[in-house]
Amino acid sequence: MSGYDLYKWMSKEAPYFGYSPKPPQIYRQLNDFLTKGWVGVTVDQRGSGPDAKVYTLTPAGVAAFLGWAMSEHSPTIRPLEADFQMRMLLGGVIGPQAAMDVLTTELKYRRRQQAESRPYEAPADLGEAAVPVDADWQAELVRMVGNAHSCWANQTSLGWRWHMHAWLPTSRTTALSTHNARTRRMNNADNLR
Repeated sequence: MSGYDLYKWMSKEAPYFGYSPKPPQIYRQLNDFLTKGWVGVTVDQRGSGPDAKVYTLTPAGVAAFLGWAMSEHSPTIRPLEADFQMRMLLGGVIGPQAAMDVLTTELKYRRRQQAESRPYEAPADLGEAAVPVDADWQAELVRMVGNAHSCWANQTSLGWRWHMHAWLPTSRTTALSTHNARTRRMNNADNLR
C-alpha cells in the first residue's frame, strides 16, 4: 500500500475514531516505521504520474503490531476513546478473544467508574443558571447520559460473547495461527537464502 493509498483509506475510516490524518503525518509515521524495520518499501513505477513507494509489513512490523494488539488495554476517563476503538477494530483482527479481552477490560473500568462517580445522585445547584432549567429533567438527562456508555458496553459484550460462542467451535484456524504459519514460512525462506 502506498502512503497515498493509506491516506485515502484513513480519510474515510479515521474520522469515526476522532482522527483526521494529514499526508505529512502519514509519511512521517511510515518513515519512522521504515527506520524501525517494521515496514519495507519498493518503488512502483507508474506510467502516468510520479512513481509510488509501496510499503509492506515486515515480520518485525507484524511482531510490533501483535505486541500492541495483545498488550493490556488501559481505559481512559472518556468513553469510546480512539485507542479503545482502534484496539477493538485492529487488535480484534487477530481473533475474537483479543477483542473480547479489550471489551472486558473496558467494561470493568466503566462499571467501576460508574460506581465511584455518580454525578446524577447529587442535585445540581441551578440557582445561578442563566436560563430556566427544569431541575428534574436535568437530573434525569445527566443520569441517562451517565448510563449510556455502560449500557452500550454491556450490550456489545453480550453480542461479542454470543458471536464468540457461535464462531469459535466451527473455526478451524484463527488469524493468529495463520499469521504464525506465514511467519514460519517466511523465516524458513530467509534461512534458505
